[in-house]
Amino acid sequence: MLKIVLFAVALIAVADPAHAGPVVGAVATWIGSTFAVGAATALAVSQFIVGTGLQIIGGLLAKSRMDRPKVDVQSEIQIGDDASLSFSVGDYATAGKRKYVKSWGKNTRFITQVIEFSGLPQGLSGIWVDDERGDPTGQRAYFDPGPFDPDEIGNFAYQPIGGSIPGSAFEVGEAYENYRDDADTTDPRIWVKFFDGTQTEADPLTVWVAADDPDYPWTANHIGTGKAYAVVTTQYDKDTLTQAPQYLFEPEALTLYDIRKDSTNGGSGSHRWGQPETYQPTSNPAVIAYNIIRGIHFGSDWVFGGKNLAAWRLPQAEWIAATNACDDPVTLGDGSTEPRYRCGMEIRCDMQAADVLEEIGKSANMRFAEVGGRIKPIVDLPATVAFAITDDDIIISEGQAFKPFYPLSETYNAISATYPEPDEKWTNRDAVEYIDSEAMAEDGGRYLPTAMSYGAVPFRKQVRRLQRPQMRDFRRMRSHQYSLSPDALGIEPGIDMISWTSARNGYVNKKFLVENVRRAPGMNVAVSLREVDPSDYDWSSDFEAPTPVVIPKNPVRIAQPINGLSFIGVILQDESGNARRPAIAVMCDGDEVGVTDIQIQARVTGQATSIDVKRDFGGDYTWYLQNVIGATNHQCRARLPSSRKPVWSLWYDVTTPDVGFSW
Repeated sequence: MLKIVLFAVALIAVADPAHAGPVVGAVATWIGSTFAVGAATALAVSQFIVGTGLQIIGGLLAKSRMDRPKVDVQSEIQIGDDASLSFSVGDYATAGKRKYVKSWGKNTRFITQVIEFSGLPQGLSGIWVDDERGDPTGQRAYFDPGPFDPDEIGNFAYQPIGGSIPGSAFEVGEAYENYRDDADTTDPRIWVKFFDGTQTEADPLTVWVAADDPDYPWTANHIGTGKAYAVVTTQYDKDTLTQAPQYLFEPEALTLYDIRKDSTNGGSGSHRWGQPETYQPTSNPAVIAYNIIRGIHFGSDWVFGGKNLAAWRLPQAEWIAATNACDDPVTLGDGSTEPRYRCGMEIRCDMQAADVLEEIGKSANMRFAEVGGRIKPIVDLPATVAFAITDDDIIISEGQAFKPFYPLSETYNAISATYPEPDEKWTNRDAVEYIDSEAMAEDGGRYLPTAMSYGAVPFRKQVRRLQRPQMRDFRRMRSHQYSLSPDALGIEPGIDMISWTSARNGYVNKKFLVENVRRAPGMNVAVSLREVDPSDYDWSSDFEAPTPVVIPKNPVRIAQPINGLSFIGVILQDESGNARRPAIAVMCDGDEVGVTDIQIQARVTGQATSIDVKRDFGGDYTWYLQNVIGATNHQCRARLPSSRKPVWSLWYDVTTPDVGFSW
């Protein structure tokens, strides 16, 4: 393959990009430090550039699954500084990295954690608390420790988000409804505040909490410049929040450069490469891929992907067309619209940039090709035919080959897929299988399934839009190899499409994707072609499939009431039947699961509780309170301390009998 050979030679020569000619080695640098510069590496890099999209669109599904790392939402929090720097692009979620944890307050009932959710400046759009979405109240808590012992801190004061708090007070964070005992605004259990990476000072609350810890301090120097993190404070509650919850963070889409919005680079707008303050959040796969290829930076520090690849190596027309294709609105069954292709994933800096681009490419049926030292993307199929031929254009003196179909092991008529479902706490779930009934009939009724994993596509309807064209493209099996005249030298492999009218094969303007081009003897051009059909990528809301979502909820500890509870004033008699004492009989139905005792309280109406006893739960489920005053109005209540969530009954009114002392 001439293009790859020249590419390798250019790398060995270490040509200066400014003077290297049409095929140069600078593309190796955009992959970053994960590749060494050399002949073997050059071959691998070039094969990636040409092969990425062809593996996806061309049907080499098994190889793609085996060779590429599985992309999953990191649902377990990481601990330790040996974890790789990471950040999210598009819409995604992560459990983050715990950077600090400290218990404090009276009986250490508060726990404060510092959890980093991005290694780059990034906002926070939402969180999950255990198995349900975080429910913010819009109120932020604060307290002023004052001159007294912090162990004496009681309830927090509250202020609407955006309101002011006293200058000497510590902000705890926005209160959340999750694991709350009741609707009392002073009784939440979880508070969250976050820092988006632009902070210039450490969190005052964490510094104060750690002030008395010489072994594990958190000082004013712990600013976390450039790191986005949340400070989560939890209050222990023996009934509702008995252990610290697990959190999952949903960062806002990373702000990135969009070539369409740069009036100095073929677009229109104020975006400027290298000026992050002009960037905007995006989930567009082509925009994200562009930034990765040119390089993700924090200030002047390189973070991931390319290392300052020149803008001319990513031609404006092709990249603008790709980004527009991803944003093309698609009408859904309910009449609403959404972008054709979006993506999201967490990128760890120990990942291969090539692997990340492959995963992003899968989210948009997008291929990348390196041609003449420039990197071009194609979403779905080229919009136009680059070259038209007939049988007369084929050099018959050169060899030809024709492959009409794949072997049975590579023939599919049904495709299933997994993807992360945001509404189910980002767990991997199965999309509805797409079965091509016409293809199954062609295969004699045999069911020939395969599977795909769309780890960077957290959009259930988009997964369907990927399954259908992928399955139909699998059925485009015809491939040809032959030589054309030098007129075909301009064909670009991987991104060009030709039409062929062939009386011999019965083709009328049949479309073929150019998968390979090499120089043949006599300046002829040897090409490898595979059939495609642009209609495979047409979409209608009629193709949608219902994808029911089961929204998870945290288990609720149900209060266990006492069935049949009653309080009656009674008279205690001696063995002769004489009235001796007033008492209150406490009765219930009994037969409660997992209950071993009952707690009963009584008081004279309007006075403090004077009786508080526990009795074994059993027998005839009747108990007597004897230390009561006769002919007096009392109030009584009870609860089951050993139940799942003990809760007091209402106060019951009861009048004791008029019985006094006698001989």
